[in-house]
Amino acid sequence: MLWTDARLSWMTGRTQDYSNINYMYATEKQVWTPTIYVENSIVDLSVISDPNTPMRVDKNGRIRWSTSAIYIVSCESEITYYPLDHQTCTIKLATAGYTAANIALRFNIAPVSLYYYTENGEWELLSVENTKPADNFMGGEPYSKVIFSIHMRRRPMFHILNTMFPVVLMAFLIPMAFKLHVDSGEKMGYSLTVLLAYAVYLSMISDNIPSTSVSICFLSIYLATTLVLSTMSVLFVIIVINVHHTPEDEPMSPRVQNIAYKLECCLCRGRRDTSTNKIIKVAPSPDDSIDKPTILNDREEDEEKMSWVRLSRLYTLIGGGGGKPPPPSYSPALESQLRTEIFTGYSVLQRPTKQVLVRVELTLLTVNDLVWYDPRLSWVSSRNLSQDYTNIIFMFSNENYVWKPCVFIENSIDDLSVISDPNTPMRLNIIGFVRWSPSGIFKVNCESDITYYPLDYQTCDIKLTTSSYTLWEIRLGMADEPVNLNFYAENGEWELLSALGMASNDKTRGGQSFSSLNYRISMRRRPLFHVLNTMFPVALMAFLIPLTFKLHVDSGEKIGYSLTVLLAYAVYLSVISENIPSTSVSVCYMSIYLAAVLGAGTIAVLFVIIVINVYHNPDTKPVPTWTRRFTILLMKLFCMYPTCRPCKSNKTRPVEKTPVTELVKMPVISNDDVIEEEEEEEKTELTWKMVSEVLDHFFFIVFMLVVLVSTITFVAVIVMKYITY
Repeated sequence: MLWTDARLSWMTGRTQDYSNINYMYATEKQVWTPTIYVENSIVDLSVISDPNTPMRVDKNGRIRWSTSAIYIVSCESEITYYPLDHQTCTIKLATAGYTAANIALRFNIAPVSLYYYTENGEWELLSVENTKPADNFMGGEPYSKVIFSIHMRRRPMFHILNTMFPVVLMAFLIPMAFKLHVDSGEKMGYSLTVLLAYAVYLSMISDNIPSTSVSICFLSIYLATTLVLSTMSVLFVIIVINVHHTPEDEPMSPRVQNIAYKLECCLCRGRRDTSTNKIIKVAPSPDDSIDKPTILNDREEDEEKMSWVRLSRLYTLIGGGGGKPPPPSYSPALESQLRTEIFTGYSVLQRPTKQVLVRVELTLLTVNDLVWYDPRLSWVSSRNLSQDYTNIIFMFSNENYVWKPCVFIENSIDDLSVISDPNTPMRLNIIGFVRWSPSGIFKVNCESDITYYPLDYQTCDIKLTTSSYTLWEIRLGMADEPVNLNFYAENGEWELLSALGMASNDKTRGGQSFSSLNYRISMRRRPLFHVLNTMFPVALMAFLIPLTFKLHVDSGEKIGYSLTVLLAYAVYLSVISENIPSTSVSVCYMSIYLAAVLGAGTIAVLFVIIVINVYHNPDTKPVPTWTRRFTILLMKLFCMYPTCRPCKSNKTRPVEKTPVTELVKMPVISNDDVIEEEEEEEKTELTWKMVSEVLDHFFFIVFMLVVLVSTITFVAVIVMKYITY
């Protein structure tokens, strides 16, 4: 930083000639320093201060101060092209206390120095730019501001080798499942392993990507798409295995035959003789040129607001009337004399009046603006002063010399001490009003409502109350604009819905009442990132559970499939549990859904064991009567095997005509029909393998309905809440 203070020049006006001394050094305890802070810092919002770094003062009064610090700032991430992405991060410097009329921030001739910059292994620096934006307005006053923009690009080699290359390579493993022979007994295990690997990779990359929904990462879309393909490949592998293990004596429907012939013709470059249903190979013509090109596809966005300056000028006009001589013009010497008179006999520990009204304004997300009245600091009237100071509109001081209200953040979890910032100046008005804007980042305790996570809404309160001074001595009140959003920047994960001040009940401690205020911030989570990386994989994997009952027992992979899906869900449940706040006040529907699906997966393993045991029962062991009747009932219900045929027409017997039944003929089933049906069921040949196949089909329908209903209910509940909030 570089500025000029003529009071520190020793070229003229000194007791002797010091011109041979070109410069000297001082610290911020001895020299006035501009109050500048990093507006978008996420660690510390206090004024830049470094008492250990000396200032270089030359003989003309120019001061150069090179403070050193590490700033952690908030920057919006653009993750669309991650991991080959470009990022722009801004460092916003603004003045505190002093308005743009007091301190004007401008850029030096060389605003950015890269002399101390060293290359970074992950990021490549592209450029550093500086811009002068419009001034910030707070309390109707402008405050100077400058911005430095750092443009950088992620170095690609590490992420190509460790992210992109494995992801793309694993994608090519998906179609290889259809090249693995069914009799190898590893076809299903292969497909599930690839699917599980992709799910793990998706969760790992989601941890490395900022959870922003402003932009969507193409890599996440690619992984989600490949995850869908891998899930579909598991379904098709089940179909292939079932087709392979179908008995040869089971007839094939004409439609299936037709589809198979067409596929064979397409893949074998042959054509089918419709008369014999045989494939006839087509040899290429001798006239066809090998190099002859083949065409594959031919388709081709009054009234100026009252400010402290205007009010002070109004009072100046009122106080300067009546034929009095004009007050002396402003000069640093005049202000020093006024400061001496004002603070002579002034006690910092004595409050200004019997009850001090302190108006508080919350500025998202940087500072609190406090305004109160102290008549001891007024110089609008020269009655008690040695001369007229009304040409001095305002001056500055700090908390070491001026009384300040004792206010603290009641629900803070880091620091419960009184708000204090000796480096931020207080602005003293001519009529005795004091405006103080101490900077701070406050971490407060807020109760999380995770019921609808990840499409949830959160409400957080910032509670301010007085310390030591009771309600009769300090009363907190809202400013005209309780919450100032001029400093607020959009967040990639949360969307701000509202921020407002609310009246709060006074706090009682030790039989005394203390004034209190409450600011409430309402926000909701942006959905896109969590839908793509959490809800979609979870719902997709849930539909893998009922598919275990479509896998043929002879494949030898039925129980392995069930356990793999169960393990994948258990892993996903643990990953999501880490991201959900550990509160039991409200229960997350996502956790309930995952627990329900996990329970269904566990029960599915039990039923798979039962089906396998039934399938491997020896044919010499007779099927019990109750099992036979239950199985035949299911066969009729699902229209399986020979039981699927039109029901026999019941014998209809005419009934004597009566006034009621004259036009109606009631069907009557005789006992002979019931006996005949029971005898037919007993004659139906039923083996243990048929029983296992019927049970497989029954459990598939039951678990598919359970998963489908629970998924639709879960999605509908949280989406409707998100839309109608």
